Amino acid sequence: MNNVRKRKMRIVKSLFVFLLAAAVLFAAGTPVFASDDGELTAARGGIVGISNRGLRSQYPENSLAAVHAAADAGLRYVLVDVSRTSDGVLVLAEAHSAARMLGTEKEDVAAYAYAELAALPLRDRVGGKGNAPTSHVIPTLAEAIADTAAAGITLVLKFDVSLCDAVNGTKGAENCVWYLTGKTADQVSAVQTYGKTRTVIAEKRSNIIFSVMGFVNKLKDAGAAGAVLKTTNRYGVIYYKSTLAKCDGLRVIADTSDAVTAGAREDTVKWWDDLISRGYSAIITDDAEGFADYLAQNTAARERLKSLYAKVQSMTLPDLSGAPFSDYAKNYNDAMSDASSLLNDPSASAQDMRDAYTALKSAVTALEVNFEAIESGTAGNTVTLPRILLCVGAAAAVIAVQIYFFKRRKRA
Repeated sequence: MNNVRKRKMRIVKSLFVFLLAAAVLFAAGTPVFASDDGELTAARGGIVGISNRGLRSQYPENSLAAVHAAADAGLRYVLVDVSRTSDGVLVLAEAHSAARMLGTEKEDVAAYAYAELAALPLRDRVGGKGNAPTSHVIPTLAEAIADTAAAGITLVLKFDVSLCDAVNGTKGAENCVWYLTGKTADQVSAVQTYGKTRTVIAEKRSNIIFSVMGFVNKLKDAGAAGAVLKTTNRYGVIYYKSTLAKCDGLRVIADTSDAVTAGAREDTVKWWDDLISRGYSAIITDDAEGFADYLAQNTAARERLKSLYAKVQSMTLPDLSGAPFSDYAKNYNDAMSDASSLLNDPSASAQDMRDAYTALKSAVTALEVNFEAIESGTAGNTVTLPRILLCVGAAAAVIAVQIYFFKRRKRA
């Protein structure tokens, strides 16, 4: 009897170990993506990070290894360049990168047949003579789509509009994001053709408000998912909150991988936060690991503010109805309003939420410390210039009304 029980225990233990090992293997093969609260297709979704050409700080840009490494770092969206060889094969490579990445004599990928390029090793990272050849080779678009689909990676295919038909004919391309480049008119035309059935974004480099908004409005009408806005002007109109507010209904995307066309904004947390606080909700970055960490910080800041906001709503605070214009009432009401607004904005910046947390915490503390004085209506009525002007204005209005009625009585 004991032997039977022992055998059963061994079977149970073996099964447990097997299931545990299977779970570990499954987890190792599946990327754990950072907490982005929405899809790139959702205009009012959470912040989205897009890895530029994969994790090219460790692997050759646009290589399958770089793509998977970016996903492993925490970013599900990975931008890859698509170009066409002389014999019509679509490959993952920037159009003019053959010499840089493969050491060929000519720069253009289109100058070579696919077999010629596939026979050459990709140079490490961003290529060039300073980076040694690797064991990686140039992948075809078809290979890349098939390879990444199972891992849950969404490829953002960046290509010239002239390749739309060829990309559309590639199996699985309908599940990717299409990032169109080329002449503005051609981009808009392509979005009109494919925007209703494909996830399409397009780019505009300009600092003229009418040009930018004209482009954005055409994209929205055509069914595009987003617009990548670029400028070399550090103080350009594409960074105005008033401009970005007019882009409602469309993802507005910033490319910080190129500081020149990002208005000298660098690819760092400081500038990601700056752009997001202005109204951008998706960032193309060369630092996949850093942006994944930023998304985690953003989520933590949101949860912290959400927790405080809920706590404050359940607290017993002094009655502010007797002193609606006091400093304490104003600070509290402003802080609660700001917190509510940010919590209802899925793409609020981490710094804005941290600032809102500090402001709300300070306002509530002030209410608690001055509870009795506020209840009696004797606290928080600081003499300020706006209040002086308000009092003067009110007095002037009263005097003007009295003079008006006095003159009417006199005439009568």
